[in-house]
Amino acid sequence: MIEFLNSNAELIIRSVVLFLFFLTILVLLMAFFSRWKLRRRERRRTRVTEILGERIIRYASGDIPIEDVQKHLQKQQDYTVMLEIVNQLDQVLGGPEKERLQELMEVESTRVYFENRFRSGEPVFQAKACLWLAKRKSIQRDKISELMEMSSAGDPILAYAASYALIRHGSREEKRAALRNVLLNHRISNMAVNDLLHQLTLLGEEYHRFEMETLTQFVADAEIPPGRTALLIHVLNEMEYFHSFEFLKEYYHNEGGKHDSPEVVEAIIYAMARFGYEEILPDLQELYVNSKHSEVREAAAWAMGFFMKEESIPFLKWLVNDPNYNVCYKAARALAGYPDIDMSRIRHPNISDGDWNNLTGEIRMTEMKGGI
Repeated sequence: MIEFLNSNAELIIRSVVLFLFFLTILVLLMAFFSRWKLRRRERRRTRVTEILGERIIRYASGDIPIEDVQKHLQKQQDYTVMLEIVNQLDQVLGGPEKERLQELMEVESTRVYFENRFRSGEPVFQAKACLWLAKRKSIQRDKISELMEMSSAGDPILAYAASYALIRHGSREEKRAALRNVLLNHRISNMAVNDLLHQLTLLGEEYHRFEMETLTQFVADAEIPPGRTALLIHVLNEMEYFHSFEFLKEYYHNEGGKHDSPEVVEAIIYAMARFGYEEILPDLQELYVNSKHSEVREAAAWAMGFFMKEESIPFLKWLVNDPNYNVCYKAARALAGYPDIDMSRIRHPNISDGDWNNLTGEIRMTEMKGGI
């Protein structure tokens, strides 16, 4: 064997080099082909989006029949592009235009395409099918149970899309269960959760109390992570669910005001202030201004500025010297609202003239724009 290797060493080396050369060429060709195919697919997608977008808008406006849209649905990509366009238009259209978009989701070829994707077992395909189901007028009850199972899937895209469909078509308890699954799924972003909660608010006036009760139930749920709890409190605050005030007041005194999570404490401070609960002032002045968490001190500064009580001035002057810029800014912004405060006299010696001028300049700009 050794003699064979010695006598054929040159041939073996040439063969290895030649093999590696052809392997490199093959890899390069495959890379170039993949890139060409991807660019070709992107160019076609752009072209299809332009054509379908124009046709769908004209169809929604009543200028052309639905058949003029159908004849452009030839490949798999076309149906995906159509769904994306419909989702975008659905946010801005109403009345007859929105009803026509709904009819487009009921076309037989569209139904067959997305039904196949729903059964594919591929999370991305199934997610797109769920979004299609959300756009339909109604769906079969057997789909509901499958959607419920998908809402607890590990894949965040599929879980989001299934929950979106359940909010549109599920019963009240099914909507609530789907949202809870999403809240417990740490792989789903807060932005996506916020979007689903927003979809819940679009269901109509008859759901208004259900929305509030659902959100407060989740706030009280010990299994919901603190970050999600804070998000829910912010939603109650921003959506101005004033009829949730009694619940939030009780939650604040029993748990929220002394929660281990600074996110929850921050959220409940903002909510209590926005709902006009002045009884929170002693806690703001005695407890939260000394919190080790900057977001809590920042919320305390904002809340004291919101109430504009004279007794808060010393505490706000204290927070102007906070090492965290956001806390310092919120405290200075609050003090600027008091008529008898001379901003030039409250600057701490450790703050440079340049930094202080920048900070007060930002405050003036915010006031001009009507910001808080």
